[in-house]
Amino acid sequence: MKKEEYIENVLKHIHNKAFINTIANELDEHIDDRQAFYKDCGYDSDTALQKAVEHMGSPDNIGEQMNRLYSNTKTLITGIIALLVYIGGLIFTVIDIPNFMIISTDPGDGHFDIYIYIVSLITFASGMLCYTLSLKHRMKTLMTVFGLINLVGMLSPFTFLAFGYSIAGFCFEFPGVSVMPWLPHTIGVPIGGENSNLAYILIYTFTGLFFAVPLVSGMISLLCAKEIKAQQHGFFSEKRLRHFKRYGALLLALTIIGTVTLTVEISVYKAEIWKERNLLQILEPANTVKAFDVYDSIELPFDKKNLESINSQQQYRELDANTYGYVLTMVYSNEHYSVQLADNDADGIYEEKRIYANTYSDITKSDIEKITADMTTREILDLLPREQINDYSYTVTENGYEEEFYIYSFNGISDMQRNPSELHIIAQNGTITQFEYYPD
Repeated sequence: MKKEEYIENVLKHIHNKAFINTIANELDEHIDDRQAFYKDCGYDSDTALQKAVEHMGSPDNIGEQMNRLYSNTKTLITGIIALLVYIGGLIFTVIDIPNFMIISTDPGDGHFDIYIYIVSLITFASGMLCYTLSLKHRMKTLMTVFGLINLVGMLSPFTFLAFGYSIAGFCFEFPGVSVMPWLPHTIGVPIGGENSNLAYILIYTFTGLFFAVPLVSGMISLLCAKEIKAQQHGFFSEKRLRHFKRYGALLLALTIIGTVTLTVEISVYKAEIWKERNLLQILEPANTVKAFDVYDSIELPFDKKNLESINSQQQYRELDANTYGYVLTMVYSNEHYSVQLADNDADGIYEEKRIYANTYSDITKSDIEKITADMTTREILDLLPREQINDYSYTVTENGYEEEFYIYSFNGISDMQRNPSELHIIAQNGTITQFEYYPD
């Protein structure tokens, strides 16, 4: 059997046509090496070639072995799943685009929407996996589809901003991370705190580069698909292939770095939340009692001359009375509560007292939804004690008294969302006159 015929019979068994030329070249080199060996043993060229072909074994067996070696069925399934996850991430960004945009418009607002960062990371990682598998196993069609999806993904350029910000924020400044005292210069202070303009510039610049990820990935993927097609027709260039491999290595490195930094950031963020929760559990009871003792000791109307009797933290501001026509006076505050008096007509007599929480309570959305507009304020206070109300004021009026409630639900302090559920109630003499509920 001639060498060309032998190689052709082997290639009939290969299903992954992307490696046809690679396998043909490999077989050709093996046969040439074996032919050279037999020639060195004293055989003439034709005999040496025939013995070299016979030495290779059955072309059917070799073909089946090569087909299993270069089979990409499982890899193709994995690549398709990765591509679907990638598409899902792009679609999710479009659906929830306001929250993804906030990272680009105001990353310094100090809020940490964990799910946005996780979605951004998973989308980036699935894209990296799809690109890497397509390149390694020469899956031209999958690489082409991935490239086209990336170009379409340019319509949603905010997908990877959170991913880039998690890396940039870790290096410079990030909410919550500053509680790690052993890395003060690397981590910096929390966003929104006393941070430098340079840190902001670096964060914005590095994060902004991730706007271009869909464009860059799309162009490189389509060029790579073109190179894979060229290789299938025998136009092989190891130099060109190395460029595409380098991009895959860059995506892999960024994925690893982003996974590590985001894991640290989430862990520290959660640790800080639990630290605050524990602090509240330790300090709040005593502070709560003291704040409400001060609040309850004030009987309205309250004369400004009596501020010293309650150890007020502020004096009556005549300037405010003359300028604004009303006066607000802080009479008590601690880590959790503030008590304030209001003279709404600047006549020197306080008609309103107010107590509000300086920190978030553990009230949940389901608790708020138990309150209805036909309740009395006494029933509300039986259902939700004053300690669970974020803002509560009591005002004496000509016809009795008025109460006002503001209640916010963050579903517990360990799961705060950007837009809380809000309940606003105004009541006259215990009867609700205004009831407004805004779900999150």
